[in-house]
Amino acid sequence: MTYYLLFLCLAQGITEFLPVSSSAHMMMVNQWFSIEKHDASLYVGLHIGTLLSITAFYVKDIIVLVLAFIRGSFCPNKRNNNDFNMALCLLIATMPAIIVGFFIKPYLAHIQDNLLIIACSSITFGGLLAFIDHYTALEHDTMTKKRAILIGLSQLLAFFPGGSRLGTTITAARMLGISRLASFHFSMLLSIPVVLGASVLMGYDAYQCGTVFVNKTLATVVLTTFILGMTTLFIINKFIDRIGFSIFGIYRILFGSGILLWIFITKL
Repeated sequence: MTYYLLFLCLAQGITEFLPVSSSAHMMMVNQWFSIEKHDASLYVGLHIGTLLSITAFYVKDIIVLVLAFIRGSFCPNKRNNNDFNMALCLLIATMPAIIVGFFIKPYLAHIQDNLLIIACSSITFGGLLAFIDHYTALEHDTMTKKRAILIGLSQLLAFFPGGSRLGTTITAARMLGISRLASFHFSMLLSIPVVLGASVLMGYDAYQCGTVFVNKTLATVVLTTFILGMTTLFIINKFIDRIGFSIFGIYRILFGSGILLWIFITKL
């Protein structure tokens, strides 16, 4: 594995599960290694690796929620329980990104690689996350349909380069008074259809271009990203209540400032 592939795996496998924008970090990896055109299959492999790690880590939750939703859909008397409510809230929160994203994403395609926008987004959303996480006093684990709608709408901000889908949903959840662990848990489950959709779309585009998917490099990328993802999820779930999200907000401010410095230096 080359240093470039290793850093790509590190960027995706770690930052995909942190509220810091994995796409922004992968963009900077490409900038650092002067890669203008990447292999589409690599990005498919990176997303498959993270999808597998989320699914494996939360497999019990996924099974419970799917079964609860199926039972509740056919038996009205089975709807009055926390699992069905959580499954319904996840479905509700997913809708805004799917519906609105389908229409607005094509119009944002031309700014996806804009480093200035990525830097400003990182600083702005990082500041919001740090402030809201630090000053949220009331904490609970209850998810309601109204809160799910608001969290779902917050995902739309992630369509801006450097916005971070995980960052925007966690910020919204914390603003609504939801505890750190519950905010992270809901946001991660919410990310599964998003990562799945991204993997399918990237895979289809790569296939249309005649990309070969079965090779050792791709398998190594998937495995490395999977291991990094599982490790990151384990650490975050264990320590997030103690360390909080403010530290990631501060990191994003520094990261965005670093990008601005990079822009300035490369323009000299």
